[in-house]
Amino acid sequence: MANKEKKLFCAKAPLRLGLAGGGSDLSPFSEKYGGCILNATINLFVHVFIEPTNDNLISFEATDI
Repeated sequence: MANKEKKLFCAKAPLRLGLAGGGSDLSPFSEKYGGCILNATINLFVHVFIEPTNDNLISFEATDI
């Protein structure tokens, strides 16, 4: 069997805080009542690293806790 090289995927995004209205933009609620959401970003970032595994399972790990 050939030695397959694993790829590591990395992403960085501003931390977004949902302050009000979460879900009010989804149908059918928004079709009947309209929708409005208030979000904010702060000077922090979320870092995500995705690495394939041999067992085809998905796991999440918070390394900042």
